[in-house]
Amino acid sequence: MDRPHDDNAGRAAVQGRFDWFRNSDARIASALALGALAVALLTQFGLTKYSGIVPYTALGFVVAAALFAASAWIVAHAAAGDDGDATPDGTERTEFALSRRWEIAAFASVIALAAFFRFWHFFSFPPGLWFDEGTNANDAISLIDGDHTRIWFDSVFGRSTLYLYLLAGSLKLFGYTIFAIRIVPAVAGLAAVVAFYALARRMIGVVPALVATALFAVSRWAVTFSRISWEASLQPLFEILVVFFLVRGLETKSKLSFALGGVALAGGIYTYIAFRMAPFVVMMLLLYVAVTQWQAIRRNVLGLAIFAIAFAIVIAPLALFAVQNQDRFLQRTKQVNVFKEVDNAGSYEPLRYNLRHTIKMLNVQGDPNGRHNIPNAPMLDEVTAALFVLGLAAALWSARRWRRGSIALWFVMGLIPGALTINLENPSAIRDVGAIPPLYLLVGIAVSTLYASLGRSRAGLFAFGAVAVLLVAGSAALNYYDLFHRQQHDM
Repeated sequence: MDRPHDDNAGRAAVQGRFDWFRNSDARIASALALGALAVALLTQFGLTKYSGIVPYTALGFVVAAALFAASAWIVAHAAAGDDGDATPDGTERTEFALSRRWEIAAFASVIALAAFFRFWHFFSFPPGLWFDEGTNANDAISLIDGDHTRIWFDSVFGRSTLYLYLLAGSLKLFGYTIFAIRIVPAVAGLAAVVAFYALARRMIGVVPALVATALFAVSRWAVTFSRISWEASLQPLFEILVVFFLVRGLETKSKLSFALGGVALAGGIYTYIAFRMAPFVVMMLLLYVAVTQWQAIRRNVLGLAIFAIAFAIVIAPLALFAVQNQDRFLQRTKQVNVFKEVDNAGSYEPLRYNLRHTIKMLNVQGDPNGRHNIPNAPMLDEVTAALFVLGLAAALWSARRWRRGSIALWFVMGLIPGALTINLENPSAIRDVGAIPPLYLLVGIAVSTLYASLGRSRAGLFAFGAVAVLLVAGSAALNYYDLFHRQQHDM
């Protein structure tokens, strides 16, 4: 790791912040952050292993969140007395920064880890093809055989055809094999990891982004949908691209970024049905920026117009189809809508049931469908689940900063498609796949807060490095065991 290069001013700043670190407030902030992490981990392991045995186990999260918020408050107020509480990109200041060489090496290691989790036992797990995967392949073959201009297929309850065109290209390139069918989601999942790092780096800084991306790379939830050939595998990638280009456009006034963001938003709607929530995510993000940092909107009016025009041009063919074929376009939405059950029951209990189970799916009890999950297991490993709680607390505490508060709202909106699903299919890991990117950004916020608390001295930085390595290694080990032992060997 490298020190800043401005010799005189740099040495003075470093010495000043070392002096700051020796103050009792700094030591208290570090102790609170590490204590919060320990309490959150113990609480999550208690929920996973002893849920129902130890009463009020989840209250540990309240204690952990309070400790973490106190640590963040101390760090922010101490830093506010030293040129503000954040760098221009919104990340907390620390004493050291990774050199570009070390950043590239670390990023390459993370991508290698992501590739391992997506390609290990590639031909045997999952075994064979699901019905939907076979239908996708047959539809893709029909495109190859001459039906080149279709924008919609009515099979599998109706869907647009972007994924099928990608699948057709793979089948043409690799032949009619399982490899050709499954390589598409695997590459999309790997690309999502790369894109996630680019977004996280801009939102939370280099070092926290590397840790958060490593945890995303080994996520059992994300890996599962990178190994099954469904259009849902494209949703995380397109969501990340939309937000990345939009944020980059707002920060740099790049017209190209705004155009690419609009194209990505429209392109995502040509994929999985749950992506139809993404335009509302974009509107929420822009509204949040407008409320908290109006100047960013005012100086980018032209860029936002370009974003909207690019979106309109790309979405026009599908929009025309939807207007002319409303029953076909909305067929699946009407079939799985929870409000049918609300009407039949004459009460909102079906919706309340969904909300309860959607909230519990991450840390307590997840999707019961064996295609999507180890039945009823939490969607997150214990390490990630603990960091998620801390990150959500930190994001809510600093909600006045749009890079924090908007991520929390994006996460909540990502859960809405699953919450509006019929009770039988709830909680639904596949319909909530859009919550994965903001979830891991919240994890990154937790890591960023730890980094800010510990990274004010060389000793603290080494402590943070050790904690980060242990967190990533623990998450990787837990997910590897769950994926390639529990899930793979449980028919």
